[in-house]
Amino acid sequence: MLEMHIGIAHNTAPDGSAAERAAFGQLEVSVEGKTLTGLLNRVAGDGTPEHSWGPFVPGYHLAEWFATHWWRLRWEPSRRWEPSGYLSHEEYAWNLSHRMADIGEGYIWPNITFNCDGHLCEVVSDRTIDRFAPIEYLGSETIHVSVEAWERAVDSYVSQVLSLLHDANLTGTDLESTWRELGEERSDADLTAFRRIEALLGFDVDEGNEADIEAMLDDAKELGADAVTELAAGAGKKRTSASDIRHMSDASGFDLNVMDGFRWSHGSSPDASQWGQIDAWRIGKKFAHSVRREAGLCDGPITDEELVNLAGTSCSAIEHGESSVPISWVYAPSGSRAQVVLRGRSRTGRRFDMARVIGDRVFGHTQCVSDEPLSPATRSYSYRQKAQRSFAAELLCPWHAIEGQFEHDSDPEDIHQVAAQFGVSELVVEHMLENQGNHV
Repeated sequence: MLEMHIGIAHNTAPDGSAAERAAFGQLEVSVEGKTLTGLLNRVAGDGTPEHSWGPFVPGYHLAEWFATHWWRLRWEPSRRWEPSGYLSHEEYAWNLSHRMADIGEGYIWPNITFNCDGHLCEVVSDRTIDRFAPIEYLGSETIHVSVEAWERAVDSYVSQVLSLLHDANLTGTDLESTWRELGEERSDADLTAFRRIEALLGFDVDEGNEADIEAMLDDAKELGADAVTELAAGAGKKRTSASDIRHMSDASGFDLNVMDGFRWSHGSSPDASQWGQIDAWRIGKKFAHSVRREAGLCDGPITDEELVNLAGTSCSAIEHGESSVPISWVYAPSGSRAQVVLRGRSRTGRRFDMARVIGDRVFGHTQCVSDEPLSPATRSYSYRQKAQRSFAAELLCPWHAIEGQFEHDSDPEDIHQVAAQFGVSELVVEHMLENQGNHV
């Protein structure tokens, strides 16, 4: 996997507090030698834009930002917020905790966003849009590093800043205290579990409701620890409890027999060793191809009957949705008997969610995810949920079966016809076209 570097080349600071002067210098963020902080300085020298590999900033503020938001940066993936003309409170708070440009303190920080999905960290370096800004960041293509590489880079950077502070005889700073407490929490399994749920719910340290977090940790005894983290990541700040899952499954679920659903024959399952090592969309697509081949499905559309047979349930589950449930899931509290609950949107939406929960159970068969009572399909963009979406799209609408219909452009009428033919929404086809363009 790629290695990340975050460092500051110490330099003399013109002004500022003692902590700002002690760790002032030129900041560089790079991955395998590729600089993500490159910029043009429009106010340097004779007025001709001057190229530089990083801005001159007080490194203390960035280190403090990493220490304060570490749990959210490490665990909280992005979510799909409702489109509107302004940022919601949740989206605004997410940006403050994940976008370096929002550090502020009177400096123009790089337009770098860290978006960790549990296995990989997406590092997005955006170009400055304002051509009149004194500093124009040049940006870079999106890069994915392992979360372990991200942790090492952050740990090394904060340690460097602390060392600069100590060299300046500055001890007992807020940064030193916060970083020490963070280290203690990271080394304590129980505290780590608590902070992880708190972060996934969208809260910084000590901002979450302790009773709600403890209740979710208790729910893990019934639903599974990994399932509960997926529920937290997709919750927004609205908790779905084990009691909710149990009652809604009884009221709105359809019987499912996991032994009747798709199973790999001996030696036919795909290699799962790359789970968490490569982009989630690649894993999902790979598994969908294997399921189609193993199930003897042609390249054409999958009928409702074929789809529910892969799940081990009846067509009623697709025909009758439930609008009051927040997400879709399979709940199998004991043995082979289970219940599937699908969100009551359109038929194409329920087909897509059915394919997602099939994918999640398939991931469990190969031990990519834990074999737990609950298999949730949430709104979050954790690695697991992204893999589900990719699996569902490729299972229902294989790219190689439709790419010939888009040889020249993505005409809206062609998108409509393909979506109708394969029983998916037009949005699914649009996303496949967009992703294919990004991944060729």
